[in-house]
Parts: sequence; C-alpha cells; structure tokens
Amino acid sequence: MFTTGYPVEASRAVLSVCSAIADWYRPDGPLDAPEVARRYIQLALGLVGYRPRQS
Repeated sequence: MFTTGYPVEASRAVLSVCSAIADWYRPDGPLDAPEVARRYIQLALGLVGYRPRQS
C-alpha cells in the first residue's frame, strides 16, 4: 500500500532520482551496482510511503 499524500510529486521524485543515477554512478566507485539498487529501492519506497499490507 502506498500512503503518500502527494502521489504525483512522489512519482516525479522517484523518476528523477532513478534517472540521475546514470549521471554519477561509476562501476569503480565506492558502491557496487547491487548496493546502489538496494539503497534506491529503500529510498523510492520511502518516497511513496510504502507500507506492507497487514494480513
């Protein structure tokens, strides 16, 4: 479930953040690709206010 009160802005932010990776990521940088992906997944989920459904 997404709980953000600003879905349009949150979606724009997620797209902007993800597209910016291509500008700064370098394979020889301090983070490998899987770690960057893990971090960005957490950031994106936070931006949209993701909350797992309670069963």
